Amino acid sequence: MDIKTIFNNSENMYYGHGIGNLSYDIVNSIMNNGLRCSHGSLYYTSIALCMGNLVTDDVINLMNNWPHKSSTIIVIVSLPNKYNILESIGLGTYNCLNAAFYYIPSKDMQEKYSLTNSNYVMPYFIKGYYDSVNNKFISNPKYYENLSLDEQTKIFELVKFNYISIINSGCGILKYRKVVNELAGYEFPLSNEEIEELRDLNIKKGR
Repeated sequence: MDIKTIFNNSENMYYGHGIGNLSYDIVNSIMNNGLRCSHGSLYYTSIALCMGNLVTDDVINLMNNWPHKSSTIIVIVSLPNKYNILESIGLGTYNCLNAAFYYIPSKDMQEKYSLTNSNYVMPYFIKGYYDSVNNKFISNPKYYENLSLDEQTKIFELVKFNYISIINSGCGILKYRKVVNELAGYEFPLSNEEIEELRDLNIKKGR
């Protein structure tokens, strides 16, 4: 297969996580429950690969020669770049780059599926996995681009809620938006109406 076809959304950033050789228990758990973030962050769990429109020969070579455990199975995480959070100690958002896409499994989920009480990338952003031995990609049925528009809307309502909650816990939405809008290459992704709706929801949930 042409590996470039895996990275087909120019608005998404792609990450890889090697699991060694094929283990259906591991890949099924990741696709159904998400990818655990070591030390609470995707940064420690994965390798940043590329934006969808910037696939290089180095990325292709890496997919076929994964350094961690000499992995032949590479789980692909695909995150819409617009909801990444600017990392800044001054803004109170350090180590929060991908945090809008995280969740902590419920106690019931932890017990049922042998998960930990820590951050996981939501399963909706696990695109699938690449098998370098057989040169094929297996798509995750739960990946958001494979779902209906109604299901995608619900998923991104949660992402937006996380996004604004994290920023409000830092410097606050007004300061953050001002800083982001003044930076080249950044654009604040929420409308004023969305901000008000999410603020009300945060208040109701005691956030």
